[in-house]
Amino acid sequence: MGRIVSSNSTNNEEKNNYQEPFLKNYNVSFKESEKVLVDEKNELKIYPNPSINNSTIEYYLPQPSEVLISIYDLKGNEITKLNNRNIHESGNYKITLELNNYPSGVYIIKMRTNQGIISNPLIKQ
Repeated sequence: MGRIVSSNSTNNEEKNNYQEPFLKNYNVSFKESEKVLVDEKNELKIYPNPSINNSTIEYYLPQPSEVLISIYDLKGNEITKLNNRNIHESGNYKITLELNNYPSGVYIIKMRTNQGIISNPLIKQ
């Protein structure tokens, strides 16, 4: 069962489950994918990359875990934090990342789970 949540939502219950992003007009949608991966380690994919307007962050969890995804600029400044306070069940998840408010450049997407940290670059054209 997946959930789609928008950080611009007026539903207070959804806002209480997610931290507010640092950038204004930033939308994020979480949904569980039907695709099943058999790997036993966390996985993080970003596509399309490079991107102009939107990218998808797809991640796989082999076991239930809390998930914190942060976006950093190349100076190491955290510019956005996506934090679902609920435990994610094992499986494949996707986040649609709208990049309209991001200036062109390279960003680092970092995912922290109970199993460790994974990071990948994202290029915004």
